[in-house]
Amino acid sequence: MSQSIGSAMGFREALVFAANNSLSHIIIEGDSLEVVQALTQEGKSLLDCSSILSDCIELLPLFSSCQFTHVNRSCNRVAHSLAKHSLSSARLVSWGGPVPQSITDLSLCDVRSSDHRPD
Repeated sequence: MSQSIGSAMGFREALVFAANNSLSHIIIEGDSLEVVQALTQEGKSLLDCSSILSDCIELLPLFSSCQFTHVNRSCNRVAHSLAKHSLSSARLVSWGGPVPQSITDLSLCDVRSSDHRPD
């Protein structure tokens, strides 16, 4: 699976999750600049994930506001770790209680990294 397909699938799953949980104002971050640009700019995508991007665009009217933002992978360790874990899992995994300590630790690393990024 290409990086753009994996990223587009992640965006689609985030949109479905947000819609299923009646969220109306959302911001979705990703580390694939090409996918973020394809979702935020009008026109056809030449990426190998164009059908998945079309699915994403069809979901947009379900939200009052939706913003897609590019973040560097070095500042997005949580998402990268969860994506790697999902590739090794044969089922959808989610949690509704306390955040696992490993995710909390990675979140703190991301915050510290983003504090030191040049503007």
